[in-house]
Amino acid sequence: MQKKIVSVSLFFIFLLALLIRLNPFFVGTLVDPDGYFHVRNSELALNAKGVPEFDSLSQGGRAYSYAPVFHFNFALLHLVSGLSIEFLVNVFPAFYGALTIFVVFIFARKLFDEKTALFSAFSLSVMVFHFLRTGSNARPDGLSMLFIPVILYLVYVKRFRVAALLSAFQFLLHPLSGLTMLGVLVLWIAVAGFKKMDFDFKAVIGIILVSLIVWFIWIFSLPFHFTQYVSKVSLESAETAKLLFVSVFTFFSFSWIFALIGLFKSKKNFFLLSWILLSFVIGMWALRLAFYMTVPIALISGAGLFFALNKIKPYRKVFFLLVFALALISVIPSLFGQEKYVPDSEKNAMLFLKENSDLDSLIFSRWDRGHPLAFFAQRKVLIDGYFEFAENLDEKNNAMKEIIVTSNCSKIERIRNEFIFDYFFVNKNALIDSAYINGILDSKHCSNFNLIYSGNGGKIFSFP
Repeated sequence: MQKKIVSVSLFFIFLLALLIRLNPFFVGTLVDPDGYFHVRNSELALNAKGVPEFDSLSQGGRAYSYAPVFHFNFALLHLVSGLSIEFLVNVFPAFYGALTIFVVFIFARKLFDEKTALFSAFSLSVMVFHFLRTGSNARPDGLSMLFIPVILYLVYVKRFRVAALLSAFQFLLHPLSGLTMLGVLVLWIAVAGFKKMDFDFKAVIGIILVSLIVWFIWIFSLPFHFTQYVSKVSLESAETAKLLFVSVFTFFSFSWIFALIGLFKSKKNFFLLSWILLSFVIGMWALRLAFYMTVPIALISGAGLFFALNKIKPYRKVFFLLVFALALISVIPSLFGQEKYVPDSEKNAMLFLKENSDLDSLIFSRWDRGHPLAFFAQRKVLIDGYFEFAENLDEKNNAMKEIIVTSNCSKIERIRNEFIFDYFFVNKNALIDSAYINGILDSKHCSNFNLIYSGNGGKIFSFP
């Protein structure tokens, strides 16, 4: 009977996690610009039947520098299911995000007990930070948030061969995430050595070496010097914008409260504590890497929540309902705050470019708008949301900011002559932006370029 209750409870936690993360499906399309990039590159992998060599549309043309597993994944899912890659990129992240619930349950059961494991799984299911990366974003680091806990669990239970295999796979999925995982393993080695714990040092060092060998084989297959790859992809793409300390309390909903309680109840589990500490330090350093705090925080907050419930046994049902309500309250703003990244009216403006421009046209727009532009217009974009190996990126970014705020015809012409673009695209939201209104949108009197499209979805300037 007890096992049946646990199984049913875990199933409903999984359903809750899935429904929360399926929000983009109910919105009806992608809610994040990067999804458009990954759809296109998955299609490139499908058409090439292997690793693509070149993406002709992004940044006006750029070598393919991604570890290929993420795009292979969607290409393969498309072949197996027959569903469009766009649909899969929109929906599938919700499934691997929800599947992480089972990984957390199994890990927490090993660390604590079965009841505590249910609370850990529940904690992750409603954690805003995890939802944001697996329900709203189709990115390889989101899938890594499933694989990395699996690998660390396999190391914890001494299943080293499978862990090594998955670790090699991880470095062909998202190397930057893999490096954070190796950081945890290195810290585990140090803690085990310092505390003289039972730990297979050779096996774990072997996993690290296998991972690094696979990573370097991939790096040396690229048309860049390996030092450039490491600096551009592994460091710059970490986005070292600071995660404000107060954001920890916002993004982790109620979990941080019980995580603090759980810390005191898990003093002797040095592996879990070191995992949390390293994740926290890395997360404070780089916003992109803060997502890896979610699983260890969920593990330990489950212990804290279970402890708190046991302390108030007569009122635990009321207390748990209150916690559940607070959790949903924290999630709801994120759910209802999401909308289509590209409204239908703006999509029509992009499709206008596809139908009314030459194939070799180059489009300039604001940062991140390049992803959907390349997807819908099927034309080269001068700048988008990716920056690895982009030529003159700072100059392009500065030019973008400069052209937005000016109505000076000669200044706009100078920028155009520097980068030789054919169109400038003003997205829907920018139509009510004072910077645009007082800038390029106020340049209708200029004779050296033309306004060829004007609608509630955007405006398009043509440069003959």
